Amino acid sequence: MGIEEDLEDVFDHTGYIYSTTDLILSAITGITVGVDRLYHLNAIRNDPGLTKALGLDQLPEETNLRRQLTKSSSKEVEKMRQVLSTNLCRANQADKVVEIGLDMDLTVATVYGKQEGAEVGYNPTKRGRPSYSIKACFIANNGDCVNLRLDGGKSHSKTGFKEFFKNSLSLLPPNYKVSFLRLDKGFFGEDTFEYLEKQDKRYVAAAKNTKPLRKIASSIPDDKWEEIEKNSLYLTEIEYAYGSWEKKRRMIIKKSILPNPDYEKDERDIFGNPVESPFRIEYSFYVTNISDKELDALSCYRFYNNRATVENRIKEQKLGFNLDKLPVHNKGGNEVYILLVALTYNILNWFKRFLFTREFKSKCIKWVRMYLLNLPAIIQRKKRQYFIKFSKFHPCKELVEFIFRELARGKPYYTV
Repeated sequence: MGIEEDLEDVFDHTGYIYSTTDLILSAITGITVGVDRLYHLNAIRNDPGLTKALGLDQLPEETNLRRQLTKSSSKEVEKMRQVLSTNLCRANQADKVVEIGLDMDLTVATVYGKQEGAEVGYNPTKRGRPSYSIKACFIANNGDCVNLRLDGGKSHSKTGFKEFFKNSLSLLPPNYKVSFLRLDKGFFGEDTFEYLEKQDKRYVAAAKNTKPLRKIASSIPDDKWEEIEKNSLYLTEIEYAYGSWEKKRRMIIKKSILPNPDYEKDERDIFGNPVESPFRIEYSFYVTNISDKELDALSCYRFYNNRATVENRIKEQKLGFNLDKLPVHNKGGNEVYILLVALTYNILNWFKRFLFTREFKSKCIKWVRMYLLNLPAIIQRKKRQYFIKFSKFHPCKELVEFIFRELARGKPYYTV
């Protein structure tokens, strides 16, 4: 993809042996093959497959990259963000205007030292521990990561939403037109909705499950609910405005009837009635500015439900690429690192999109490592060419041969 030239200007570094590109590509390589922390890059410094692939006698020590991250500021963050944008545009070429959607969410990265900007805030897994919040933006159509931003643990999803949204738009390919957004309930708020409506952007956002909303939902007559799944899932819609809102907005309500795990058939009160109801009712609420003529309640609910893929993408970045293993004490360096993870994630996404057959395009990074990357093989050089010899029992031999045939055709044209 010609990524080497893009990386060279990220750091103001003039190394005697290793360039900036060498440092960052070594980190990308390490993250791809499964190094779980920056320190463990030293364990693969002399791997013959990696050194030959990168054209180095030995990979740089992790302290070289850590030193650059420690000195990083907002300047380096923006340079890394531009590298992400440049390659995003390169891998999403199109001959005409393409309408896309954006999925936005927020995740938490727990820290265990005294990292700059980390705060004790909302942390669902490690309560009471300092953390960062990471805003994430993905292209809904293909799963590419557009932007990540690091904030303090007390930062709310709505904090800086306008700036994050504008920044994400600026990173997209010029012929990409954002037609809709799907937002997590953390972004829920009139300020967010008014801003998107002024920008003429369609949106669907999960609403907070408040007591007043549950009271309204429970008072809706049975004949107003549309049965989607027999005796278990119902939908309806209303026009609703919170107390401070200036106008009403369309709200989709989902009612789920679920088995009650606390129900015991033999447990009765003194009147012979069950102590617990055999079923419990749960409500979910979604606000949208998309009209019912364009999407009815069921279509709107299913449309938002597809946003669940963004949570899987964030999980992939955290479990597969170690997004939350922040390596340094300064905030700027950690933000450069998460953008480096986003770039690594995108490279693998493009690798699957352009070089995999259809049946393998949805495979996760752990599968790719097990069957394609971290494999025993013999690497030989004959007549200035490298030959990779796998075991004859390789389970994905046909896929490997297909990838090499595609690569042999030369630089691909990354057309959407």
